[in-house]
Amino acid sequence: MEAQIQQAPRRQRRPEMAPEEKQFDERTLHIDRVARVVKGGRRFRFRALVVVGDRKNKVGIGIAKGADVTAAITKATEVAKKNFITVSL
Repeated sequence: MEAQIQQAPRRQRRPEMAPEEKQFDERTLHIDRVARVVKGGRRFRFRALVVVGDRKNKVGIGIAKGADVTAAITKATEVAKKNFITVSL
């Protein structure tokens, strides 16, 4: 008799996550390169100004700094989402 090799049950792959529909409209208004002067020269960081809104009556503004542009934009977006105000139309 031949020895049968038992295979471990195959794992099911996770279904691909559908792209999440954005509930807010994000706009990057301004990006600045700012510098801090240290003993060896200048250390550069980036500052981003982002506006987030739902196109109905809520809007938020955020400013944040990061080591690179994408980090600054991400941080500013999170700040903007926390600082919503309601605008009467």
